[in-house]
Amino acid sequence: MDLSVRTLGPDDFDAVMRADEAAFSEEVKPENREQARANIDWTRMFGAFDGEELCGTAGAYEFEVTLPGGGASVSTLRSHHTGAATGLQRATPCAPGSAAT
Repeated sequence: MDLSVRTLGPDDFDAVMRADEAAFSEEVKPENREQARANIDWTRMFGAFDGEELCGTAGAYEFEVTLPGGGASVSTLRSHHTGAATGLQRATPCAPGSAAT
């Protein structure tokens, strides 16, 4: 399996939603899709690709809490759990072991 990881952009939104739906075995409701579109920080959104197939996504989200922080999410197709998750973790800002920490 030869995977590559790259930054995603707004043009990748539909592919991101399809990958998340496949990873979580759940269809995203239309109203939640629009909320997701508004909340994605594309400078912190990454995709793992097996050739042209988007097989995993990772994003870091910043939000205000009592203590400084944020959150991150990772989704992968079942067929790509190990390789995609590792590459995405390394690419996601502020994730332990990432290039940004």
